Amino acid sequence: MPKRLPLVLGLVASLVGIALLARALVNATPIVFFGTPEERAAVAAGRELLPWAALVLALAAAPLLASGRRLVGLVVVLPGIVCPLLALGRPDTLFAWLAFVGLAPAAVFAALGALLARET
Repeated sequence: MPKRLPLVLGLVASLVGIALLARALVNATPIVFFGTPEERAAVAAGRELLPWAALVLALAAAPLLASGRRLVGLVVVLPGIVCPLLALGRPDTLFAWLAFVGLAPAAVFAALGALLARET
């Protein structure tokens, strides 16, 4: 197995996890909410999707941790922990989105940086 394959898997899985988390946050914490039955169903669907996004990000961190990059693995899994907790704990605020805006690019760039870094 090539040395870079776990890092490629970590990057691809982190991209999928971030996209899934963004989709879940769009539904779970809407910017404008009028309380219609369709909007309530969308919020419920987004809340059901949040744990799956967290699971994908945790699985994205696994190959990074296996390759010895503990800090990168922590940065990758962090949006999957913080954003769902904020979305479920404070659903009427934008705290989850503020955390997502800061943590999601950090997770993707950490996984990409681990892939592009030189071997020591």
